[in-house]
Amino acid sequence: MKLTIFATTDVHGAIYPYNYFDNEDKTTSLLHAASYIKEYQARHKEDVVLTIDNGDFLQGDTWNDYDAEHPDLALAPTVVNEIYDVVGLGNHEFNFGFDYLNQVLSKYKAPIINSNISFKNSLKDVVKPHHIVKKNINGHVLKIAFVSVVPTQVTKWDHVHFRSDASIVSPMLEALKKEVQHVRDQGADVVIALAHTGLKVDVDPYDVHGENQAYLFAQMSEELQIDGIVSGHTHEVFPSDALDLRHDITDGVINNVAIVQPGVSAKKLGQLDFELEFHENTWEIKKRSAKVLEVDKMQLDQELLGKFKPYHEDVKDYLTEPITTLKEDWHTYFAQVLPSPAVQVSGEAAKVYAEKLIEDGIIPNLPVLSFNAPTRAGRDGAHDYTQILAGPLTLSDAINLYKHANTIAILKISGKRLREWLEWSASQFLTDGEPSLLDSNDSKTGFPSYNFDMFYDLEYIVDITSPPRYNSSGAKISDSRRLLSATYRGERIKETDVFLVAANNYRASNTPLLQTPDVEVVYESHVLVRDLLIDYLKSGRTFTKASPLTVLPSKKYTFVSATKAQQFIKDEPIRHIKDLGNGFSVYEVDYGNHKK
Repeated sequence: MKLTIFATTDVHGAIYPYNYFDNEDKTTSLLHAASYIKEYQARHKEDVVLTIDNGDFLQGDTWNDYDAEHPDLALAPTVVNEIYDVVGLGNHEFNFGFDYLNQVLSKYKAPIINSNISFKNSLKDVVKPHHIVKKNINGHVLKIAFVSVVPTQVTKWDHVHFRSDASIVSPMLEALKKEVQHVRDQGADVVIALAHTGLKVDVDPYDVHGENQAYLFAQMSEELQIDGIVSGHTHEVFPSDALDLRHDITDGVINNVAIVQPGVSAKKLGQLDFELEFHENTWEIKKRSAKVLEVDKMQLDQELLGKFKPYHEDVKDYLTEPITTLKEDWHTYFAQVLPSPAVQVSGEAAKVYAEKLIEDGIIPNLPVLSFNAPTRAGRDGAHDYTQILAGPLTLSDAINLYKHANTIAILKISGKRLREWLEWSASQFLTDGEPSLLDSNDSKTGFPSYNFDMFYDLEYIVDITSPPRYNSSGAKISDSRRLLSATYRGERIKETDVFLVAANNYRASNTPLLQTPDVEVVYESHVLVRDLLIDYLKSGRTFTKASPLTVLPSKKYTFVSATKAQQFIKDEPIRHIKDLGNGFSVYEVDYGNHKK
């Protein structure tokens, strides 16, 4: 008999085939994938066909924000109950807190699993450490077991929520060993690990808190006794020639384990296939394979689309409320080379909030610095940029400006550490003389835009003839220095100076560079940065566009952005060079002609 497992991961709310930011239909969505699965099941009635999700389902798009605002009317359970047989948790499931998560998950009919979190709250009755699906095949019972793990870093990323809760997160490998043995003892014939963790080759097997360990799990497959892995978290695609794991990946099998990682936002659908034979009173796997399917080639089931159209209309109504009016276009197409109001505005909103805390005597009266990084700058494709046209700015636009459900965190930081932070940010630039100005936006091999923090209250100069001092994760890779000068209100920043930085929980807890004695979290809250941004925009406040960074040598450099960006070139020292034919183009920025 044949067992087929369809898998999604990191859907991030991409449920309906509609782009709520650009107000246009999409050719990819979870409903596309669900339509294909429905049609496949109809053609393969003799097979066992299951559908699972590997986490990060509840955060990332406007459907998720609607649910967070209307938990009693949450749409996610209806979608999950329509599509999935088993659901694993991702790290972003915890962004809105345990109470909200319990409220939503309690409405799921599909079993919800996680094997490395010991819940001490009401979720212990909702989330189970594993699930075994039993199928009767010609009088013989086939047991398919699912286990699930998330990185231990979830306690840092959502520190505010975990701090107020007694739940314990165990190392992934340790939890897998324990739970797989448990399901094997119960007679599991096939074991699938829903691993919300990325594929990384150079993993230290002794680093029990490593973030991306799926490849390590495959290397230890015999000891772990797993047959398949659904990987996730890093938004990558596997099997794929672009992800070199130094193996023949034609059939998606490494060390006798079928592995699939279907990207992000339901653009891909993962498929694990197992051919089994009942022999000598047991099921044996005769063949296994994994592949990734292109969702944009799938036909929508109109009945399924119609079922969810009312929910789609509710989301659209929710998003169309005007908040304020923009006098110019805001976008992030050039945010890694020049300042962008679309990025700066979130930093200004957080700064205003911090200054109110000072006024109320809640935090120390120190200079407050605003900063932010461009989170949507092409990491997930040429469409992955923020673009808001001049005119009414809606709630949808505000979510587009700051899509993550990060909470506010105020840091007290020394001038010495602040200068190192600026060095880290400047490390996004390649060394002068390289073919391009910017490193890759890839989260594993490059320097993703979300780590390019720009401080709007400072004036600072960097010289990129020196090599980078840090890598993307904030680890020091050289003794070189790029920062030539840094001033605050005209005064040079001294090592002994002290500032407040209006940051977020992700930056505060997940940046190695900031885990030092000269950085202190003086205030943190459940308040979302995005909510502060919405309040800021509604208040009618304005800010002056800052241009804090000077890059030397002052000359022309090339970089890559979306081809669509050329229509947004106004008076910036940027020109379009070449269309790459994949939605991206090469551009040139002239820092010698950059007016501060």
